[in-house]
Amino acid sequence: MFRGSLKTFLLVSLSIFLTACDPMLSLEGSFWPAWIICILGGLAASMLLMWQLVHCRLAPHLGPPLLIAPSLWALCTFVIWLVFYAA
Repeated sequence: MFRGSLKTFLLVSLSIFLTACDPMLSLEGSFWPAWIICILGGLAASMLLMWQLVHCRLAPHLGPPLLIAPSLWALCTFVIWLVFYAA
């Protein structure tokens, strides 16, 4: 019984220390986690890229849009994170 409570204590204390690892941005006086900014930027970038693909008539050659659009969104989000927040 003591071993389980020690394990719980270690997990809780570790999670408290790991919360400071998330970069925070101050936008209009409100602190936002950086991953939210990356997700929103990735959404905007993927919408712009998808619009360009449709405009250049390349979208039908890529495959099903239900797979391509979220994959493009994830790619843009991860690239923004790596460019701006990779140490």
